[in-house]
Amino acid sequence: MRRAVLGVVGAAAVLTGCATTPVPVPGEAAPVVAVTGSAQSQATSSPTTPTTSPSPTPAPTSRTPQVPPRLPNRYETLAMTGFGASISLPVPAGWTSSAHDSDQRRNTDLVPPQAPDLLLLRIDLTARGPGSAEDGAKRVEAAITSPGYRRLAFTAVPGVGDDAVDWYFTFDQDGRGMWVCDRQILAGTAGIAVYLRVPYEQRERYRPLLRTVLDGLRIRTS
Repeated sequence: MRRAVLGVVGAAAVLTGCATTPVPVPGEAAPVVAVTGSAQSQATSSPTTPTTSPSPTPAPTSRTPQVPPRLPNRYETLAMTGFGASISLPVPAGWTSSAHDSDQRRNTDLVPPQAPDLLLLRIDLTARGPGSAEDGAKRVEAAITSPGYRRLAFTAVPGVGDDAVDWYFTFDQDGRGMWVCDRQILAGTAGIAVYLRVPYEQRERYRPLLRTVLDGLRIRTS
């Protein structure tokens, strides 16, 4: 998988209504569960479990919010392979993409050019670690030092991969509350994480984007 949002690799956060019912995919998949006002699961830190490092996000702050970009109306397919798994999923067309590969993880970050600090979609591939998807998310959570970090929920996602959980949480980024839905999936020998970070007050607005990405995720394991 790729890098993390906090300085820790991978973390998962899901929101109520964050995503629709998880769709099973061949091999291990990364599910997202909707949890009202909660955070979901996905950036990956160590090869032991898929994780999407989060930048903790507390409740919304009082400062004047920037206007986030519109919901994307076009998507393109992102494909990634590594650690015994091949995945493909729809991602917003026109978003700036950066890929990072290492022996321990493969990661792709996507941000809208108009507001790169506000929105982040991260896809991680790592080697599968011990325990369940939630165990892996908790290992990542234990290393989080971001200000204002608060876990909202861990929600199991049945029917996706071998095991999947949505990790929802918040944290403070430059005085602004951020919301994260991170889906952690175990599939075969791989860990997969799908992580979305948005301003806390905009979490409902971007649920359709998260739903599109998660519903379109397809996984194949070797």
